[in-house]
Amino acid sequence: MAISDEIDGVILGGSKASAIWKLYIDQLFDIKHHPIGYKMVMNENHRFIITDTSFTKHPNAFQLKEIAKSAARIAKIFGWVPRVAMTSFATFGKPRLMNSKTVEDAIKLMDKDESINFEYDGELNPEVSLNWRKLRNYEFSNLTDTANILVMPDKHSAGISVGLLKAVGNMDVIGSCV
Repeated sequence: MAISDEIDGVILGGSKASAIWKLYIDQLFDIKHHPIGYKMVMNENHRFIITDTSFTKHPNAFQLKEIAKSAARIAKIFGWVPRVAMTSFATFGKPRLMNSKTVEDAIKLMDKDESINFEYDGELNPEVSLNWRKLRNYEFSNLTDTANILVMPDKHSAGISVGLLKAVGNMDVIGSCV
């Protein structure tokens, strides 16, 4: 299947570090897009993807844009209409933090990328992007419904978020997936 280019993704086991899996994947597949690690998170009320949970420790603005595009492709494979939240501690730049500049720059790059054909917005705190009552207060938001893809600003934030959701969020987590 790998040789005939019939694989859209891989679910990885927990027996090896993500860096080891990335070496295997690089050897087996001709990756045409930025490879991302993601986890699918769901319960009876929510389902969404958190990314990048495996490969890009501290992505720059261009990498965040590419991660968003890859995650949107994954969502489409599952039959979802992608709605990407570029996550941050801040919501639309309030409060202004030095760390949120990369996310802000990624949004600017996405705005210029004519190949993007999905909804996205940011900087968005997950508390807003996953809660319609809060999100609709931002009438200027580009999202027509709650986000189903959370692009985290770095691998550490993604890992912490998934751990919290598993521990106290009553959420099922599938992955790591590539």
